Amino acid sequence: WIIVHDHKQNESIAVFKGRHPKIREIFNKDDGNFGNPERNFGMDSVPLDRTGWVYFLDDDNYVHVNMWTLMQQQPLGHIVFTGQLQGCPLDDHTAYFPQKCLVYWVDTGVGFFDRQLLLDMHWDPVRHEADGLFYQTVCNAHPDTITRTQLVASY
Repeated sequence: WIIVHDHKQNESIAVFKGRHPKIREIFNKDDGNFGNPERNFGMDSVPLDRTGWVYFLDDDNYVHVNMWTLMQQQPLGHIVFTGQLQGCPLDDHTAYFPQKCLVYWVDTGVGFFDRQLLLDMHWDPVRHEADGLFYQTVCNAHPDTITRTQLVASY
């Protein structure tokens, strides 16, 4: 796991501080909005030859227990769309399953990607709708890799 903090935070907020060998906390100094520079910095911090899944967890999302199962079951080489529960995890909520890979149709937390599909991809550092634009760009570049599941993987 890579946790990217934005430049407005100082390094004293690091939660793990090297206490877990599979969690690395880094601090991004690039300017931008909506966490987009942090996503780019995090992706650029992963070696290009590294394989595995990339999931962007925003500060307003929670990972559902199904996420771990889905990541183990899905073969690499895909963009995986999952369901997302809308609303607070403690409240009644409905599941949203994105049907289109278009700007304004997807939220950051509705999918995960094979790292190798993202080699030349970056988030627009300043646009609010960058999550939809990112998904749209990746899906257009790799249309035959899109997989949809009926399991919820985030809130």
